[in-house]
Amino acid sequence: MSSLLAQINIYEDKLIINYLFFFKIILLKKDIIDIIPSNDFFEKGIKILHKNPKYDSKIIFRVSNPDKLIEEIKKTGFMNCN
Repeated sequence: MSSLLAQINIYEDKLIINYLFFFKIILLKKDIIDIIPSNDFFEKGIKILHKNPKYDSKIIFRVSNPDKLIEEIKKTGFMNCN
């Protein structure tokens, strides 16, 4: 799934966010704690809670419909999201 400036890809063992072709976040499945909707006005999207110290603890992938994206992630079987 893509947003205006970024793309998220879900694989069997990892989640990759490409941002403007210059910046890439790679989170292994074992490092992801949860994926929850973020409905704040300036941060609407999904919030990825993780334990990888390489990245900021607050990762938000902005999309207009966070619930739909979470449902799509659930369908892949990547993880059980709340």
